Amino acid sequence: PAAGRMDAAMLEGVEWDSESEDGDAAAAAAGGASKKDNGNRQVNDLGSMMSKIGAESDFAWTTEHILLCRLISLYGKCATRPGGNESWIRATPLNVLIYECIAAGVLDFDYAPALTDVSYLGATKKVWLNLSQEAATSIDELRMNGLVRAVRMYTVDYKSVTAYQVSDVGLKMLKVVPNALFDELKHIVYVPDKDNTYSDKLQISWDAENEVFSLRSGKTGYTRPSTVTEIEDVSYVCSPFIPVFLRRGMEVATNNRKRATEAAEGRSNIADAEMMEAIALGEVRLMVVEWVPFGENNIVTMAQNLGVMDRTKKGMFSEKVDKKPCDTILKIPAGLTQVRVLDFDMMHFVNVEAEICYPEDEGIVQVEFFGIHVSTRGYVIFGLHIDSIMTRTADSVPIDLLTRMAVDVVQDTSKILGDMMSSHQRETMKMIFQGFPEKRKKFACYIAKSINPWYASSAQYLDRGDTENEIAQIIGPVRFGKDLGNKHFLFMGTLGLLCVGAKSYEYDAFLVPYCSLQAMMLMAAQVYDRFNHIIQMLDEAMGLTEQPDSDPYSVQRVQYLVAQSGTELGFMDVTVAHLADSIDRALMPPEPWDQISINIYAALKCRMWQTNVRKRANALRELIVASKRKLVFLRLYTDSINQHGLLKKAEAMRDDAKNLHRETVWAHRVSQMAWIAMVFTILLLSYRLLDLYRWGTFSCDVSPMYRQEVERFSFWDRIYNYTDPPGGIYSYQCAWVNDMQYMLQGTPFLLSFITVPFAIVVAFGGYYLSWLWAKRSGKTIPNAFKGWIVRRDLQTWGRISHTVHVNARIRVDRFEGEYLRRRRVWHTRNNFGSLVYLPGREASYIQVAWSESGPVTWLGLAPVVTAAYCRETGALSRVQFRVYKRLSGLNVGELWGVLQRQWIEAGVPV
Repeated sequence: PAAGRMDAAMLEGVEWDSESEDGDAAAAAAGGASKKDNGNRQVNDLGSMMSKIGAESDFAWTTEHILLCRLISLYGKCATRPGGNESWIRATPLNVLIYECIAAGVLDFDYAPALTDVSYLGATKKVWLNLSQEAATSIDELRMNGLVRAVRMYTVDYKSVTAYQVSDVGLKMLKVVPNALFDELKHIVYVPDKDNTYSDKLQISWDAENEVFSLRSGKTGYTRPSTVTEIEDVSYVCSPFIPVFLRRGMEVATNNRKRATEAAEGRSNIADAEMMEAIALGEVRLMVVEWVPFGENNIVTMAQNLGVMDRTKKGMFSEKVDKKPCDTILKIPAGLTQVRVLDFDMMHFVNVEAEICYPEDEGIVQVEFFGIHVSTRGYVIFGLHIDSIMTRTADSVPIDLLTRMAVDVVQDTSKILGDMMSSHQRETMKMIFQGFPEKRKKFACYIAKSINPWYASSAQYLDRGDTENEIAQIIGPVRFGKDLGNKHFLFMGTLGLLCVGAKSYEYDAFLVPYCSLQAMMLMAAQVYDRFNHIIQMLDEAMGLTEQPDSDPYSVQRVQYLVAQSGTELGFMDVTVAHLADSIDRALMPPEPWDQISINIYAALKCRMWQTNVRKRANALRELIVASKRKLVFLRLYTDSINQHGLLKKAEAMRDDAKNLHRETVWAHRVSQMAWIAMVFTILLLSYRLLDLYRWGTFSCDVSPMYRQEVERFSFWDRIYNYTDPPGGIYSYQCAWVNDMQYMLQGTPFLLSFITVPFAIVVAFGGYYLSWLWAKRSGKTIPNAFKGWIVRRDLQTWGRISHTVHVNARIRVDRFEGEYLRRRRVWHTRNNFGSLVYLPGREASYIQVAWSESGPVTWLGLAPVVTAAYCRETGALSRVQFRVYKRLSGLNVGELWGVLQRQWIEAGVPV
C-alpha cells in the first residue's frame, strides 16, 4: 500500500496517532477500536520525513519498520562523530527481543518455531526458537533502504553470525519521529520502575543448561525469563502416506479421516490468539526427508528387528538398551512406537507404518500415524496426510498451524528413527550432530491440491509481504517460484518445497528424488561443519605440541585431542563413504509425460544436484585424507610430547629427590648441632658436678683457696695468685677433701683424666636417656623397654608383621611346658572367646607372644612370635611373626618353615 502524507505540524512535536491508518482516522476519532493489521500499520508520510533528511524512497514504510529500527538503535548504532564508539546487536538476542515485543503486543508480527544455531562458550547448539519471518523481512527492507547495516562474522567453532546496527540515516530518521511512539517499546527493553525512568537497559543472557533465554539487568539483578524457546503444540490428526512408486506390496495403510473430529476436541497452547491467516492449503501431504548412513547390513538388521518374517508384522519399539535381560520385570518410560510392516525387500528397503505413542500435554490430542520408507541409498522418508488441525479440516489448513505441526513432526520423526536404528548408527548420528541428533535439520516436501487465495501467477505469492512470509515459514527462505501450468505452482526454499495443484499428487516421483538429494546436501553440510570441529581440535593439539610447557596438563590434553579426533574421523570416513555410494545410486525422476511434469523436471534439475552432491562428497573425502595425514603427523609429535612429558617428570622427580636429600642433610646437620650443643651442656654439667667438692657438700664444709690479685692489665685481664687457706686445711669435717686436694696439686693433669671420662659417660648417658624419653613419648618402642638397645629405632630397621592361618592341632602340654619354657614370653591373654565348642564346657582362647632365640637358626635377629590356640582342644588358629627385615636373613615366607622344624623337634604338632 502507498504511504500517506504527514502534516508539517506533526514534525514540530504534536502528538501522533501512529496506531491508525489514513482510512481509520475517522473511526479512531469516533472511538472505534483499531483492527489487527498484521505488521502493516502504515506511518503517515514517513516518505516526506525521509526526503527531509536526504533519503528519498518510494517504499511503503510502516510503524513496525520504525519500531524495529528503534529497537536495534537501543543496542547497536553507528558512531556519530569521528573516533566515537559504535555498537552492534547480534541476531539471536535481537530475535529474542522481537519475540518479547510480539508477545507484549508492541510489534504486530506473527512468529513460528524454527531450528536455530545458538553459540555459547565455543560450542554451538541447535535450539527451537519462535522467530518472526515478517520481522526478518522488515529488517531486510531496512537494510535495503540504508537505515540498518549488518556485519557477518564467525564464531570460534566456525559458525556464521550476523549483527546489526542503525546507520546515520536511520538515526536521523528516528530523530524526526515522535518519542511517544516508543513508550510501549521502552517497557519491554528497560527494567520497569514506578517513575518510568528507563535508565536500566535489559541484556539477553543464555542459560545453556536449561536452554532458556532471560532478560537480565547488570545493575539491579532484575531477571525475566523469556518464552522464546517454548514451542507451541496443536492438536491434529494425520494418516500415514508413502508414495506409490516406492511401494511393492498391496498392504493398505491406515486411514484416519474418520477420526478428524478428534483434533477439534483437543486444544493448543498458542499464546497469540489472533494469528494472521494469509494462506490456507487444502489436502496437504507432508513428506519429511533426511539422509542417514544406511547400508545393506543395516537394512537387514532393521528388517529382522522389525520382524518382517514373523506372522504378526507389528510391535512396539524403544531405543532404550536392556542392561538386565535376565530380570523378570522390565520398566521403561512412557513413549513407544507402534510399527507395522507394509512391504519390504530384505536387501533394499523397508516400508512401515508407525503410530506415535508419546505422551503430550494435558488436553493436546495428536493422532500421529507416519509412513516410513527406509532405503539402502540412505534416504529416509516420513510421509503423512493431514486430516485436520484443531478446528480446521483437511480442505483448509492455515500455514501458521501447519508450521507448528511440522515442528512436532520433525521432533517425533527423530525419535521414531532413533527407536529403529542400531546402536552404532545412533552413535554415528550423535557424533555428526555434536551430541544432539534429535535436533537436526530435515528437508520438507508439501504437496497440496489447493491454495487459498488462488492467484494467477506464482510471482503474486512472492510479494515480499504476508504470503511470501508464510510460505517461508514452512520451506525456509524462498529461492524461487515457478508456474507449472494449468494452475499448478512450485515454490522452492532452503529447507523444503511446496507443490500446489489439483494433480500435484501425481508428480511425487519427481519430488522425492529432489528431496533426497537435498537431504544429502544437508548431511554434507553438517559433516563439513563437524570437520571444522575436528580441524579445530587438531590445530589446538598442534599448538600444544609447539609449546608443551605452556600448560601443565598439555600432554593429557594432546592425548585426548588426538584420540577424539581419530575416533571422529573414523565415523566421518564411514559416513562419507556411505554418502558417496548413495550418490552414485541416487534415485532419479522418471521421464516426464506432460507439460506439468516437464516443467517440474526442468525446475528441479536433479542431475545437476546429483553432480553437486558428488562434488561435495569428493571434497569431504579429500578433507578426510588431509585430516588423517595431519593426524599421523600429530601422532609423531605426540610421541615426542610424551617423551618430553616423561623427561619433565623425571626432572621433577630428580629435583624432588635433590630437595629431599638437601632437607635430609640439613635435618641431619641440625640434629648433629643439637647433639653437640647437648654434649657441651652435659660436659659443663659434669664439670660443675666435679667441682662441687670445692664448695662443699651437705656434710662437709670446704674453705676456698685464698685469691690475691697480682697484676691488672684491664678490667677483664687480670693475674691472680692462689694460695692454700690458713694452715693448709680445706675442710675440718672431711679429711678426704684435704687428701683429694693435695693429690690433685701434687699430680699434674690428674683432674683432666678424671673429668674427661666422667663427662663422656654423662654425655652419652644423657643422649640415650633423651632418645628413650622421645621414643616413649611417641609410643614407638615396645612396652617395658624390651629390646630397646638392639632395636632402638624401629623405623630404621623396618618392622613388618606376617600372619599365617594354620588351623591345625598341637600338643598343648609340650608347647607350654617344654617349648615356651626355653623362650622369653612377653604376655599371655586368656578367655578371648570360644574358639571351638565343646559339649558341656567352654573352650578358652589363648594368645601368647614370645621371642625366639638363636641368630644362627634365624639367620639374624630372631622374630617375636604370637600364637593363638585353644587350650582344651589344642586347635591352633594362627601364628603371627614380627620381624625386622633389615636385621633378619629370612623372608616372611621362610619364617613359618623354621618355626615348624623347631616344633617338630620339640614334639609340638599332633
